[in-house]
Amino acid sequence: MTQSEFAKILSVSQATVSLALRDDRSISPAVRQRIQAKAEELGYRPNIIGQMLRKGKSNLLGVILPSLHHRFYAELVAELLQYAREKGYIIVPTQAENNILFEKAVRDLKNFNISEIAAIGGAEQLEMLLAADINSVMMETSISLNNTSHIATRVHIDLLQGGRDITDHLFKRGCKHPVFVGRYSKDESRYTGFIQRCEAEGIYEKRFIAGKENTLKNGYELVSKVLAEYPDTDAILAHNDEVAIGVIRRLQELGKKVPQDIMVAGFDNIPISAYHTPSLTSVGPDLQIYARIIIDELIAMQYPGYVSKNINVPCNIVARETA
Repeated sequence: MTQSEFAKILSVSQATVSLALRDDRSISPAVRQRIQAKAEELGYRPNIIGQMLRKGKSNLLGVILPSLHHRFYAELVAELLQYAREKGYIIVPTQAENNILFEKAVRDLKNFNISEIAAIGGAEQLEMLLAADINSVMMETSISLNNTSHIATRVHIDLLQGGRDITDHLFKRGCKHPVFVGRYSKDESRYTGFIQRCEAEGIYEKRFIAGKENTLKNGYELVSKVLAEYPDTDAILAHNDEVAIGVIRRLQELGKKVPQDIMVAGFDNIPISAYHTPSLTSVGPDLQIYARIIIDELIAMQYPGYVSKNINVPCNIVARETA
């Protein structure tokens, strides 16, 4: 059944059917529900290839991430795929651990006739997208988009405030000697938030143990360094939940009780945090909301009159057993 034939059954225009099946809010809720219910009843599905040919472009949206193995990014891709599908689009995810691979990913996605890409990166990565004439949503980056005429929007998780908030949470639970574990650089926003809150508490020593990778294994391995350099540690704030879970495992092996001896908290609030023993206190964005903002902006920038934006996504603390 073609979309035109389906529209005739409902006595509406083909355009109305197309918008309703993408859940476009320009169509009234009653009409959307009627069309969607009839599509479900008849088993009608839009012909994506046909839509691509009519529009002269693909219904594909690109996503470039540093890793597809990291649990946070894997969960994000799942949310992006789900919401994009609801809107009539398909996500093509790829990973790029460095600039060479990022440039190759841009070329590959461009060959798929993809003109909108969401990516994690900085100024260099944005320049690659600009050079390829790609509309882009830049995720988790502090770069300014004010000086470019290119269609680009920044959707940024507020990890600076998240770092402040989770550190404040640890202090309120009685922490006196916190340590940050696994930071990439001194400019990392979640680490900066940690330092700012420590200084507000009168702690000016920058207590951290840097890690090369933010993985379970790295968190496990860094614990001995923490206890050797800061034997008074009573709370560990990890760069992400995977590092935090590795930290907990090693603390338990060393006979340390969590949270009685040392509290532990992480970032991202990945699902496994709730089911780990003990369950992990974490701070992070609502992934569903984050993904929906990204997809909505990628779709919106396809139309005339789009204005580039700077969007901050807040973090929320989920307090569990480790703190």
